[in-house]
Amino acid sequence: MVNITESQRLSLRAKFNDVLGSDLAEIAMRSMPPLDYDQIVTKTDLDVVACELRTETATSGSELRQEMAVLGADLRTEMAELRIDLGNDISQLRDDVRAELQRTFHWMVGFMLTMFAMLGTVLFNVI
Repeated sequence: MVNITESQRLSLRAKFNDVLGSDLAEIAMRSMPPLDYDQIVTKTDLDVVACELRTETATSGSELRQEMAVLGADLRTEMAELRIDLGNDISQLRDDVRAELQRTFHWMVGFMLTMFAMLGTVLFNVI
């Protein structure tokens, strides 16, 4: 189908006026759309597009829910791993503090025994 320019439409209308008269020319011009027939959208066309959009939206929603479920599972797994790692780190820190306290306690006991021994020696020599 060939596109018709506005000047061509006006020329056609003038010719219809000459041949058919103004009333029939008006009817003839109104029966022809001002654009190509392949540009006209029908209700069926709209229904098809609406159906395609609904299907596409449903598919996208389903895919999004699946991706969110996978991400949620990944997040829960990572959180569980972090919880285990943190528990292990706390346990190791507790063991390190205990060991350091024991070393400090043994050093203090040794130091105090040495001091008492020195004090005893001094007192024994003085008396």
